[in-house]
Amino acid sequence: MKDIALILETNNLRGGNVNRQRVLTSLERLLFDLKKQTQDINSLREIIITHDDISIEEQTGIIQKVKLDNLRFIKISTADNYYQAKELGFKESKAGIVVFADSDCLPVDDWLEEILLPFEKENAEVVSGRTTYDNSIFGIAATTIDFMYFGTVVNPTRTKNFYANNIAFKREIFNTYQFTPIEGQYRGQCQALGLRLLKSGIPMHFSTKAKTVHRFPDSFLELVKLRIYRGQDTVGLTPFLANAHLPSWLRWLKYCGPILPTAILIIRFFCSIFSIGRQDMPRVNAFEWVLTAFYISFINVFDFIGMALGSISKLIPFIKLRENRYLSYHSEANLVR
Repeated sequence: MKDIALILETNNLRGGNVNRQRVLTSLERLLFDLKKQTQDINSLREIIITHDDISIEEQTGIIQKVKLDNLRFIKISTADNYYQAKELGFKESKAGIVVFADSDCLPVDDWLEEILLPFEKENAEVVSGRTTYDNSIFGIAATTIDFMYFGTVVNPTRTKNFYANNIAFKREIFNTYQFTPIEGQYRGQCQALGLRLLKSGIPMHFSTKAKTVHRFPDSFLELVKLRIYRGQDTVGLTPFLANAHLPSWLRWLKYCGPILPTAILIIRFFCSIFSIGRQDMPRVNAFEWVLTAFYISFINVFDFIGMALGSISKLIPFIKLRENRYLSYHSEANLVR
């Protein structure tokens, strides 16, 4: 049995007005899909699912259906956010290597094998897989924004950042660092952790073949909410990015309201445009390139709105952003690999 724990959070199944059976069905569908992995998940030491509302009877039913003896359910509080759910799953695990994945992502069949390979071949300490949205034009556009990776010219198998839905750690590394809390943040704590690992000189291997496809939210309204949240996250991440990348004499800019978050979104926009047809995404023809650029611009409008709202909440102390914001991710239609 391999000394590996696979930890799945179910926070992303909390959102929306969906009935309970649909949530359970989404989880079962993911587990059946994971059983198709080229790396047999039955061989793992443990598979841990964190949840806040799955009864013992429902847990037993799922285990019997998917036939996974190494599957365990860990109950958490409704107040625990996305990153806390992952950390609580980690604390309940015992394995030497811990792989974090999300309940709203669909991995390719060799995902687990590929993300574990650098631990065996190169004695890696941290390995990031490749997360994307689907291969539609809109999916390509959104991927250039939400799942951009910054590698090194010298060694393309390394990355300077990662995403919490597709990452693996040696136990001692994650136990030492863990995710960085950021007040009011929806997502982005993993980016702050990545900056800490870089500062500490811990290399992050990048396995592009360890691919997982992230769902879009179930409705257009939920998608708009996602963009607002992502824009707000820029404000929370700004101090970390400023400390990591700006010279000391310019770091005062992080206290200047929306100035630096605006600059970050503008830089990100041009990086996204440059990334079209790159970063292991499908090649596009001239018409598709223009359409992708339009979608990138469309998405960024809502991100800028979110950033403005986030900046206001920082300037006006009594306006607080909630960390526990949940969207609906249950549709099968937007999972195209």
